[in-house]
Parts: sequence; C-alpha cells; structure tokens
Amino acid sequence: MNISQVNNRKQMKPLKLSLSEMPHLTLEPSMMCNLNCRCCYNTDRRYSKSLRDVQQEVDFALSKPNLESISIVGGEPTLYPYLVELVSYIKSKNLICQFLTNGLLLASERGDALLDKLQQAGIDRIILHVDHGQGRSEKEMNDLCNTLFAKLEKRKIYFSLSVTIYQENKTILAQWLTKYASYKFFDGVLTTQARNSNGLDDAVHPSPDLSELYDHVQSELAVEPASYIPSSIDDNEVCWLMFFYYINTNTHQTFSISPLFNRFFRTIYRWFLGHHVFAITMNPKYFACSFLITSLVEIFLKPWRIFSLIQLLKNSNWLHALRFQYILMQSGPQYNQVHKQFSLCYHCPDATVRNGKITPVCLANHINPLGSKSQIEQENQKLYTLVYEHMQEL
Repeated sequence: MNISQVNNRKQMKPLKLSLSEMPHLTLEPSMMCNLNCRCCYNTDRRYSKSLRDVQQEVDFALSKPNLESISIVGGEPTLYPYLVELVSYIKSKNLICQFLTNGLLLASERGDALLDKLQQAGIDRIILHVDHGQGRSEKEMNDLCNTLFAKLEKRKIYFSLSVTIYQENKTILAQWLTKYASYKFFDGVLTTQARNSNGLDDAVHPSPDLSELYDHVQSELAVEPASYIPSSIDDNEVCWLMFFYYINTNTHQTFSISPLFNRFFRTIYRWFLGHHVFAITMNPKYFACSFLITSLVEIFLKPWRIFSLIQLLKNSNWLHALRFQYILMQSGPQYNQVHKQFSLCYHCPDATVRNGKITPVCLANHINPLGSKSQIEQENQKLYTLVYEHMQEL
C-alpha cells in the first residue's frame, strides 16, 4: 500500500525511530503449540528455552536504548511452564508486558488459576489470536471470545484480538470492534496479512492489501490512521498502518486521533518518560482526564473538530459509554521487483532475539533458525544475506 491512498496523507509522516533504539521486543520462550493455524510461520514446534535463557534475552534487549515493552509470543506462551515467572521478571524491569495466545488453555478450568497468577505478576495486556485460519466456525469463535473476554473483564486485564486476514474475513474488523467495544477492557485489534509459511506474501494464501482493509475501516467506522511505519526501502510504502480513536458504545460514533496529536503525544511521552510509546494501556482511573486533554488539544489544532466531538458525546452517559481503541494493520515482507531487494518493516517493530542477534520474527525460522547456524548457510543463505542487509545496523 502506498501512503498516497490514505485520505489524510498530507498530515502523515513516516514513523522512523533511530536504528540504535528498541522500543519493543518479542520473546519466543517456547515454540510448542496446541493449534496448527493456517499460514503459521512456526516450523519447529519442539524447541523450548530455559527461563534463564529468556531472561538473558530480556537483559540483552535492555542494553538497547529506550525499550518500553515486551510481547511474549511463540508457539503458544501458555504452554511454557515458566510463563508467570517470565512475566514477573519483565515487570521487575519496569517494562510493559503482554503476550499473544490462542486462548485454548485460558478458556479451560485450568485457565482461571493461570490468569490469577498472571494478574498477580502484573501482566498488562493479553492478545487473543482467534480467527478463521484456525478451523473454527463463526459460532465457535464467538463462544471462545465471549468466554475469554468475560474472564479477562472480571480480572480487569486489558485484552485485544490478533486476526490473520484472509479474503474470507477481510470485512470482519468493524463488526468485531463495535461488537466487543461493550467490554471496558477490550482495546483493539492487531491484524496480520495471510502469507505463506516462509513468511513472504505470495499467491499460495492470497490476502487483501492494506488498502482494502483501510477502505473497510474508513467506511464502516469512519476512522483515519494516526501514523504509519514505512518499509525498509521506501518511505511511501506502508508496512504498518496505525489507528487510535474513541468510540461510543451506544451510538458507534467514532473520533479519530489525528496524526498531529499522535506526534505531539509521542514527543511528550518520550520527553517525560525517556522512551518511545508502543504498547501502553488506558488506565480507567485517568480516562476522563485523558479524554479532556485529548479533546482540548485536538480542538486547538483543528477547531472545527469540535462538531465531531459533540457527536461522539451524544448518549455517552457522561463518558461511561466511551472507549479508546486501536487498530494496527501489518503487512508482511515482500520482494520488491523495482529495487531488487526484500522490503521489510522499517526497524522491524516485532524483532526477536535469535542466536544472539536481533531478527524479524516473521522470517526468523528461515533466516536464523534456533540453534542451527549451519542450516542457515546451507538452505537459506541468499535470503539470510538479503534480509540482514536491512538489519545489520541494529
């Protein structure tokens, strides 16, 4: 997708953080999983790390400037026997901690005890991967979501959805975002384009372009993006498209955070806290204050937006019906025919640690397999070299 396809493109600037910094890291403590999702890039489900090994990866990431948050992925994190201890360790470093799970274990009776322990450990957000690529019917997905959401809402743990986008579910986003906005601690959706198991977009599992998803949420939710991350070779090529907005759960009226305010907020956050914003949650205690400040700044920047705010506030039950949500749209790596290079997300926001090196998580099993350097050299040397040309500055 090219940024020229976005309506508010004149306000947009590519989000390009210094390559010496690392605002976010993904950890892979275990590759074991209890599902076989379509298009999964996890090719080695036997590998698992010791707790000390993963803690050392956290320490390695902390050696990079401005680390703000860590996401625990996999495999399936709930199968890792030291998940609670890992969350506690990450929180002891004053970092935001979230993990991505298919939710099967958490939905079971055993999941209640694990959730209680994770809550005590300080988990900030749980991202639930529930979508059409897991062999479930629409009813099964809804039932699983309702079970998990009720458990997390009860414990006041923030949660969001991770959705792999295929042709058959490309219009599901607006429906889910409005439907689940009734939950106070549901705060958004992370989308990933369907891709082949080698991590590259191709015709094996065709998925809609980011421009199609943008058109969908723009028309159905009336929201515009606040920022974007470009590709590694072209500032106008969109790899991450980021929306932040308020929604009225009674009327489904929305109010987008503008690119100008987004840059202002990122600057203030960086100035006061010393690192970049990536995965913060909206504390309910400060919702009203945050909304008031945001509204005043948005009106100052663009006075005519007061009319949109008035529409948002109608039937909002004194702000109680308002929610703050995000949509993060990711596009997978592709081979750019023009530049004859692989196009990755600039400064890969989802990098992980593999064999002591920062590696894009979506390609890690192919360019830097766990504990298998010889396999890299023998089977994937060309891809390994091309991708690391864009990662070497890290």
